[in-house]
Amino acid sequence: MADNPLHLAERLLAEGQKIVGFFHNLEVGQWELQIYMDGGQWTVHEILAHLISAEVGNTRIIKNILAGGEGSPPVFDIDGFNAQDVPHWSSAASRELIDDFHHRRTLTAEVTKSLSVEELERTGRHPFLGATTVADILKLIIVHNRLHLRDIQRALENNP
Repeated sequence: MADNPLHLAERLLAEGQKIVGFFHNLEVGQWELQIYMDGGQWTVHEILAHLISAEVGNTRIIKNILAGGEGSPPVFDIDGFNAQDVPHWSSAASRELIDDFHHRRTLTAEVTKSLSVEELERTGRHPFLGATTVADILKLIIVHNRLHLRDIQRALENNP
């Protein structure tokens, strides 16, 4: 069965609402809890900045593929990109990040809703997935967010 643009858009919006709700319910001190101890060593605040950065980047890749492009460049350093881009986004206040995430997720869902089934099946390069479909990039957005949210929840449970 082929993916359905409306269904994917609804999933993106529902997951986006969960993320917005989660971050809205954080207490002030929880935003600076360091979640990752290696690599980017991100705090909760920086993870939300990363989710925005990834949303923007993935949407850019999708639009490139839809316009007939190859998607991501053949050589793309995800860690280097994150090291450069996350600080840019994390300079905003936490509440601003929540609003920005919500806005950008809404835009992603609108783009998704406007697609045809054939457009969902167009292929291009993604820095993590390699050669893949637009539909799989959209599904990755959801999974990627869930993984980071899970890591934050676990850290908060261990640091009440």
